[in-house]
Amino acid sequence: MLSNCVVRYVLNENKLKETDNLWKEFQSPEGANEILKEVAFKKFKDTTEALQATCSLADGKIGKALRKLLKKWVLPEVQETLAVADTKLAAIIKVRA
Repeated sequence: MLSNCVVRYVLNENKLKETDNLWKEFQSPEGANEILKEVAFKKFKDTTEALQATCSLADGKIGKALRKLLKKWVLPEVQETLAVADTKLAAIIKVRA
């Protein structure tokens, strides 16, 4: 179950170009920290909010907490690339952005 929303930035874009072995960089927390930097963290108030966010994602919607976090930290003016592991969620974010 979700316990928070997190936004991270890529520190070394060259590592992302070699996608065949990218998984190796994430075998340890130290390796992941060399590539990603956490810039925002939003803990849910309670389990009810976490459950609502989970249900929203399952229904193909963006929950309020995630939407606020994305609006605050991933600004359209900045022209950042947002990597999302879940293709369904990525499509929803792309449509709403």
